[in-house]
Amino acid sequence: MSGNPEYTSSRYRGASIETLSVRNVSSLIGGLASTGPTSPAHPRPGVVPSTNTTMQVGCEGGPTAWDSTPSQHPSLRYLEVTGLRVKYKGPGSDDRDAASIRANQPIPKGCPVFYFEVDIVNKGRDGYIGIGLSVKDVKLDRLPGWEPNSYGYHGDDGHVFNGRGTGRPYGPMYTTGDWVGVIYDRFERTITFTKKGFQLGPAFQNVPDTNPYYPTVGFRTPDEEIIVNFGDDLDRRPFKGDYRSILDGVVSNLYRAVLSTKVPSENVIPELVFDYLQHHGYWETAQIVGRDILEGSRTVSEASKKESAALCGVTEYVMRGDSSKALEAAEALKPGLSQRNPGIAFALKAQVLCELIHEKKDNEAMQYGREVLLSASKTPEDRALLDKTLSLFAYKDPENSPNGWLLSASHKKELA
Repeated sequence: MSGNPEYTSSRYRGASIETLSVRNVSSLIGGLASTGPTSPAHPRPGVVPSTNTTMQVGCEGGPTAWDSTPSQHPSLRYLEVTGLRVKYKGPGSDDRDAASIRANQPIPKGCPVFYFEVDIVNKGRDGYIGIGLSVKDVKLDRLPGWEPNSYGYHGDDGHVFNGRGTGRPYGPMYTTGDWVGVIYDRFERTITFTKKGFQLGPAFQNVPDTNPYYPTVGFRTPDEEIIVNFGDDLDRRPFKGDYRSILDGVVSNLYRAVLSTKVPSENVIPELVFDYLQHHGYWETAQIVGRDILEGSRTVSEASKKESAALCGVTEYVMRGDSSKALEAAEALKPGLSQRNPGIAFALKAQVLCELIHEKKDNEAMQYGREVLLSASKTPEDRALLDKTLSLFAYKDPENSPNGWLLSASHKKELA
């Protein structure tokens, strides 16, 4: 399995303050015995120490077993699933014989850091085992990393893959007797792998957090066999790696990120309150905050009122499902917006198609897709969003499809 030698490693750059969730941080820190800034920044190899928790911190409702429903995954014809153990029993002639399996549940949205381990019981004939994460709609007749929204570390060459069949050098090969850990860090938006407890550094950075990810393992040649530990019962099945140290490292990084964040002024909280009130149209209250707390340093101008009202109008259009008018209103507010931010413009146009599909206006939707979206999709991100949007056509109930989140109120709010 060939690889692309282009790879640039980078050190921790710090989580942006916008990505920090108070609930997630509290959940993470509350489950640790030691959360001070002196905690080790990097996990140590070894046996996980005794801990009071029976599962990973903040990850309740996460993976507990393999999803082995044959009718849902034809590739399972090549896999023998016994509890947490999986063995490949297919022909293994070429890549068309690949078979992957994913967990029964995705990593929960409220889980700040998720870790799982895979023991290599037998590397099989050639050791073409892939370990990683993927979203629910990724094909399972391919190894992890060969499809978009799929990330994998392969044992036969030590390469990592994301969205294509050509990987890049990353770490050592792994074989019979090895165990591989996978760390998904939602704060840093990274996926990191370990081999026998030693961290290999981030394999993937800036990992999108749009769709939930499932732990995934793939196989390609006869007799490949693994056992997984999802960390759902650490009393009965403790990790081999030092899970506590992994969390300590994340907390330490968060401390450094927060402490290194420069506060613009002593009045940062009142200023944030003032901006929030002004943005959401509470002008009289904002005026009081500016006058009494900020001592007249901030005022609500007529221009600000006009702009805030226009922004509220854009939001209302998007939430109502009228993204066409939202785009027109945004362009009227900020002329040239579409040219300066083509990604935002395309997302709004894609939302128009989502609403047409949702309203069962299939002919109009297909015409809009052909005449507007196909020519407007310029980047890989645009094309990926277009593929997800078009997939809604295949379902009688698009809202409950794998990409039904495109029709959710939370997605519309984020888009607005």
